[in-house]
Amino acid sequence: MLTAALDAALVCLPPGADGQPACPAELAFTPVFYETLMLVRPQTPGPLRFAAFASGCSYRALGERWLAEQQAAVEVHEVNSYHSMLACVASGRYACLLPQSVLSLMTLPENCLSEPLCEATTQLIWRSGLSAPALSEWRKLLQSVAIG
Repeated sequence: MLTAALDAALVCLPPGADGQPACPAELAFTPVFYETLMLVRPQTPGPLRFAAFASGCSYRALGERWLAEQQAAVEVHEVNSYHSMLACVASGRYACLLPQSVLSLMTLPENCLSEPLCEATTQLIWRSGLSAPALSEWRKLLQSVAIG
């Protein structure tokens, strides 16, 4: 965003020290979707690795925090898709965090459990001061379907 490679994006901004979304001053944002994040894990207890997107993903940080509370070491296996995350969990040695809307489109393997872990907000972000007709229309569209 800051290099102008993109005009806008949908992201989950990490919380700052005050609990509010931490957003660089050069960017503007508006919340558009509220999502329940589901913890997906094997039914059998034991130490788990965590399947997640690359470092910097807010969902990954939330999942790592949960896993660190459950066990001493957190080993993360980086994957490129939600389907890959679920496949890792099906192996019996991983946990992952999926948006409920994504999980509802997938088939949960028989040996897995899912439970709500937390809520997350998806924000539309754009460079402050950007005036583009496409961005304006996208913002209007998202606000017309936004939850909350």
